[in-house]
Amino acid sequence: MTNQEMQTWIEQKVRFYLNIWNTKSDVSVDSVPSKFNLKGKVAGYFCYRSTGNYFRWNINLALENQDEYHQTIGHEVAHLITRTLDKINNRKTKPHGWLWQSVMQNLGLKPKRCHDYKCEPARKVSRPIKRTCPQCGIEAKITLTKFRNYLKTMNTSGLTNYTCICGRTINVVQDCKSCKEG
Repeated sequence: MTNQEMQTWIEQKVRFYLNIWNTKSDVSVDSVPSKFNLKGKVAGYFCYRSTGNYFRWNINLALENQDEYHQTIGHEVAHLITRTLDKINNRKTKPHGWLWQSVMQNLGLKPKRCHDYKCEPARKVSRPIKRTCPQCGIEAKITLTKFRNYLKTMNTSGLTNYTCICGRTINVVQDCKSCKEG
């Protein structure tokens, strides 16, 4: 199945689950737009904003898990229905609480909170930059993001300091070849 065919299939499934709800309930729920821009481990997401509600879908997970993805679509449609019912009744229930579970059962689905698709995270965790405190010997692991922030806030003497748990100040850029060269 191509990306475009999968997007069409997802939108058909959204209409399918809304049709099930609308034929069983007195409260009619309209469809909302879909975006196909999720990455990583999140399979689907219902976004409710003051500017308008919409679904976000992970097209890659949908393509890799076609047989089970209908559960994710129903899960997110149930959030839309729950949000609509909460708004009508002027209440706020838990995202996966009793009302959502009841809606899932009305849609003929198991009220399952998380998927078990095999997937890769959207962001890879980088190797931390390691610095050892000369006083206590404790190794500080500093993420690349934090390290870059230290470089941005480097003081006039060229030192970027990190405070060890023992209280001693460590120069973050010590032994950093790229910092010494630049």
